[in-house]
Amino acid sequence: MAICRILLDVVNEVGEDVSLIRSRHYPALQEKAQLTDGDFYAASQVTVLASITLVKDIHYKLKMLMGLTVFELYSQCKQVTLQQRVTFGILMNAIDWPISFSEISTLS
Repeated sequence: MAICRILLDVVNEVGEDVSLIRSRHYPALQEKAQLTDGDFYAASQVTVLASITLVKDIHYKLKMLMGLTVFELYSQCKQVTLQQRVTFGILMNAIDWPISFSEISTLS
């Protein structure tokens, strides 16, 4: 559910026509984290800060998949802003998977 809250926040922040379904890594994240539609509904009741605290303790492979999915959501924008790049870096540091937007772009 915490992963869902973070993904919902990113989708809302981007505000453009972005889709988790178009994200190449989301299906793997969904499968490994066993995310359901109900998780997204429940996630809307949780704060992002509490979610970051919970995600900090998940397995690094899930952190990697979440990072790749968030990167892909931002990359669906016509232009990725400096603010979005900084936000991505702050999120990754907050969950103890420190990687920059430019570093992850070489992985995906």
